[in-house]
Amino acid sequence: PGPIDLPFSPPAGSLRRKLRRLLFEGHLMEVQVLRRALQSNLGDVTFHEAYARTGRIVNITVSPASEYERPRLLNYLTAPNVLLWSAACASCAFPILFQPVELVAKDKHGALVPYHLTDVKWKDGSMTTDLPTTRLSELFNVNHFVVSQTNPHAIPLMSKPRATRKWREHAAAARPSWARRCCGVAAYLLSSELAHRFRQAVHLGLVPKILEASLFQPMGGDITIVPPFSLSIYGKVISNPTWDQVQQCTADALRCTWPVVSRVRTDCEVEIMLDQSARRLAKAVQERNARLDGGGD
Repeated sequence: PGPIDLPFSPPAGSLRRKLRRLLFEGHLMEVQVLRRALQSNLGDVTFHEAYARTGRIVNITVSPASEYERPRLLNYLTAPNVLLWSAACASCAFPILFQPVELVAKDKHGALVPYHLTDVKWKDGSMTTDLPTTRLSELFNVNHFVVSQTNPHAIPLMSKPRATRKWREHAAAARPSWARRCCGVAAYLLSSELAHRFRQAVHLGLVPKILEASLFQPMGGDITIVPPFSLSIYGKVISNPTWDQVQQCTADALRCTWPVVSRVRTDCEVEIMLDQSARRLAKAVQERNARLDGGGD
C-alpha cells in the first residue's frame, strides 16, 4: 500500500473563513474534504468486504443527529454493506468541527447508495456511546476490554501529568525543564478541578443532557491507555497533520503502551489457560459419557 493521504482539511483555509462557516453553518471544517481524504485512503470497501479480506472485525460507533434514532455500532454483522470511509466520516463528525453526514452503502450491483431511504444523518459516536461494551459483549462474547482512549474531551479527565509518569526517555531527548513540569502538573490540577465543578453543575441540572451523556459515560476499560495531556493537542485538531506529528504520536503511543504490556500478556495467558482447561474438561466429559453408553450396551 502507498502512503497515507494526509490532507483532511483545506490547507488554505483561513481562520476568518472557518469562523464565518461556524457562524453561518454551525461548523468549522468542510466535511467534503474529509470525505475525499477518507475515500482516497480506504477505498469503497464495506464492512463485510473488509472482514472477508482480513478476518478482522472493524467496529465504529455513530450517534444520530436527531433524537428519533438510537446510537449504532457498525460492523460486518450490523451494517455489512456500509462503506468504511462513510462510517469513519460520520465518526469524525464531532459537533462544531464537522456537520453530520449520511451513511453510504453498496447495493447488490455495487453502486453507492444512501444507507437510509430518508434523510438520516449521523455524527461522532463518542457523544453517547464511546465504548459500546454491552453491544460488543452481545455480538462477540467479549468480557475484557483494552481501551486506547484518545478523545479530546476525555484525555484531561483520565490522563496523568507528564511529571508523574516514569517513562524512560530516549538518550538524545532532553529532560523536561522545571518550568514545563510545573506547567504540566498545573494543567492536570486545573482540568481535575474543572471536571469536579462540571459534575456539581450536572447534579444541579445546569448542564445540557448531551454534555452530560458525553462526559459522564464510561470512558475506560479493564486496561486503558491514555496519551499524556497537553493543551497543544487542541490546536492541532483543526489542522492537517504532518508526518513529523504522525511519528511523534506513534512514539507517544508506544511509551503509553509499554507500562501495560505485562498486564495484557498476563490477562491473555489467563484467558488461554481457562479456554484450554474448559476444552479438556469438555473432552473428558464426552469420553466419560461415551464409556458409560458403551458399558450400558
